[in-house]
Amino acid sequence: MTNTNNSDQNSAIQQLESLLASSLDVIFRISPTGKINFISQSSFHLLGYYPEEILGRSISDFIRPEKMNSYFKEMSILFRESSLISFRADMLHKNGDIIPVEITGKVVEIDGKLMGQGTIRDIRQRIETQQKLVSSENIFKAIWENSKDGMRLTDQDGIIVLCNSAFARLFGKSINELVNRPISDLYFEEKPEVSIANYKQNFIQGMVKDYIESSAILWNRKKLFFEISNSMIDASDGKRFVLSIFRDISERKVSEELLEKKGRLLQGIAKATNALIIDSAYIDGFNIALEILGEAAEADRVYIYKHMEDDDTGELYFTPVFEWTAEGIYSQLEDNMFGKLSYSRFASLKFYEAFSNGETLKFIIKNLPKSLKSMFCLLK
Repeated sequence: MTNTNNSDQNSAIQQLESLLASSLDVIFRISPTGKINFISQSSFHLLGYYPEEILGRSISDFIRPEKMNSYFKEMSILFRESSLISFRADMLHKNGDIIPVEITGKVVEIDGKLMGQGTIRDIRQRIETQQKLVSSENIFKAIWENSKDGMRLTDQDGIIVLCNSAFARLFGKSINELVNRPISDLYFEEKPEVSIANYKQNFIQGMVKDYIESSAILWNRKKLFFEISNSMIDASDGKRFVLSIFRDISERKVSEELLEKKGRLLQGIAKATNALIIDSAYIDGFNIALEILGEAAEADRVYIYKHMEDDDTGELYFTPVFEWTAEGIYSQLEDNMFGKLSYSRFASLKFYEAFSNGETLKFIIKNLPKSLKSMFCLLK
């Protein structure tokens, strides 16, 4: 029976020694005065010292001088309150390197004496990971705050969780007006619930497009063109979000549309000219030419006016002789809405002077002063 007990004790001791030898953490025991009474073999990997080089020495030999007061303050709390404590410290490697560690300890009683016992853990990799994380967060924050592209984060319900200043400026609202609001608030829509339903369906099915070019009428009825990049984001708590990056390409799109329209007009002018050349009488040719130009310009009406002079009064005026109207647009010429349109009526816009010199005139009526808009009331 005694042999069996001895065998079990030996086995337990061997297992304990194996655990101490294989532990990555340094296991230590220290007196209230700071004398090291026990330290495991892993001290060599952490500090470059074998246990026999450390035993009997003061812990202060391995602590940076400027951190000494902080360390002994923690140790005094350990022995005074007899509670489990954990704190960070910088220890000195044999080669002079500073090793950041985490010390965890509690008070135990050995042969009637109080001892501090615990572990010393190397936290260099943890600190490096934390620094990389902080660096990544700082980089992301800098990109988020300084990007000229609008960025937003939305959840599964189409609610804006985050957005940057560029996004708020793009949509003409403040960040506070956007966060925690549905994306349907951004647009001028008759049925916002439809866009939310489509968003939710695409989110659930994972059918959010990575890249799209789209135009939209905003809540303030302003039309913009966007390049939109979308990415699904999986958070650590299991929640999913959509990160969307908006780039305003309105200027580029307007330029592209203008170039396309100019191309259609040039082609229309060429076809209209050809129609006039083919028709020597110019009757059908004018009507065909007006139709070609009207469709090319996507206009509602196109006229050809004839310059006239009143034989009795000498008044200079013009009157329409040909008209083309788009489908669904009534003809003002057929309704006999025009008669003599005196140049004097348009004197402030210099119609006669410009036309006499072979110049062209262009006006956007809605942008004219109110006093001049009335001149075109019959020409709408």
